[in-house]
Amino acid sequence: MTRPFRRGAPPPHPNLPLLSPTEFARSFEAERVRTERTGSVFAVVTVALREARQGEVRRMIEVLQGAARIYDSLGTIGDATAAVILPETDPDGARSFADRLLLELGRADIRADLDVYSYPIDWEDDDSDEDGHGAGDRTPAPLPRTGSHGLFALSLDRSRQGDLEPFLAQPISRWARALDVVVSASALAVGAVTVLPLVSLAILLDSPKGGVFYRQKRTGLGGREFEFWKFRSMKPGAHATREFLEAANEQSGPVFKIRNDPRMTRVGRFLRKTSIDELPQFWNILKGDMTLVGPRPPLPAEVAKYEPWQRRRLDVVPGLTCLWQVGGRSDIGFLDWVRMDLQYIRRRSARLDLWILWRTPLAVLLGRGAY
Repeated sequence: MTRPFRRGAPPPHPNLPLLSPTEFARSFEAERVRTERTGSVFAVVTVALREARQGEVRRMIEVLQGAARIYDSLGTIGDATAAVILPETDPDGARSFADRLLLELGRADIRADLDVYSYPIDWEDDDSDEDGHGAGDRTPAPLPRTGSHGLFALSLDRSRQGDLEPFLAQPISRWARALDVVVSASALAVGAVTVLPLVSLAILLDSPKGGVFYRQKRTGLGGREFEFWKFRSMKPGAHATREFLEAANEQSGPVFKIRNDPRMTRVGRFLRKTSIDELPQFWNILKGDMTLVGPRPPLPAEVAKYEPWQRRRLDVVPGLTCLWQVGGRSDIGFLDWVRMDLQYIRRRSARLDLWILWRTPLAVLLGRGAY
C-alpha cells in the first residue's frame, strides 16, 4: 500500500510553493494524464475553512506546507479553500494523510472540513436494458478507512470522502445552455402535436403490451446518473434475453450492438433507422441532463468497464449528437468512438457545435451505422 509518509520518502517541504487555481488545474491535469499512462493512482485532499478569520488562511497554508511532500502540489481552489495533490497515493494513503492533517489543524486551532478524493474512480457494476429493468444507481466505491484514532470524534474538524467530480466536470457555456432551452422547448412543442400522436399510435398497434416510452439509467456529467427517455423500439421484457445474444455483439468494448436485433419490433426498427426514437431526449436537454452536442450518454454497466482514460467522456454534459453520430455511428469501433469524443472535448467550441448540428440531418437521412 502506498502512503504519503512512507519510509525513505523526502521530508515535508515548508516552503512548498502555493499554486493559483489555474496553475493547480494544470498540475491536476498533468497528474491525471501521467496516472492514466502508467496505471498508477493519485489522491487529492481539500481543506475548506469554516470561518476565514484574520490570519487563519495563512496558518492553514503553513500547516499544509508542513504536511505535504516536496513532490506534492499545493494550491488554492476557492475562497478559503486549498487542496493538495498526492501522487502515487491510494485511498488508504490519502485517508492517512487526512488523519494527520486533522491533528495538525486541530493543534493550530483551525476549524476546517476535509474532503478526500482518489483517482482512478472505482465504479460499482450495473446492468440495464432498454426497458429500464435492472437499472441501478451508480455510486463510487467507498474509500477504505484506516481507523479514526479518535480524530473523527473531534468537534472542530471532520473529514469526508468523495469522487473527483469537482475537478473533472466541465459545465456547458451559457450560450450553449440558452440554445439548448430554445431548441428543445420548440422541438417538444411542435412534436407534441405532430410526431408524438403518430409514433405513439404506431408503437401501440405494433406492440400493444408495452408503453410508448421507456426510461433508462444513463451516466452523465461527472458520473451522475439521470433518467434517459426514448420511444420504445423493443419488445417488452427485452432485457431478459440480452445475455443470450452477447455472442452476436458486433461492437467492440463494453458496448452492445447488433444489426438485426431480434428483440426489436417492426416499428422500432424504423424508429432506430431514422433516429426518431431519440426525439424524447429533447426533454432531457430541456431539464439540463443533456445538451444538443456532446458524447452520447453511456449505460452505468458500460462505465463500470471503462479504462480510466475512457472515463474522460464523462467530463462534459452528454449530447443528442456528436462527432461519432455524424461520422458513422455503430460502424465505428468503440476505441475510435471514444477517441472522437475526446477529440471533441479538447476542441469544444461554438463553431464546432454548429458544424456538428449542421451535419446531423444529413447523417440521419443517410442512416449510416444506425441500428
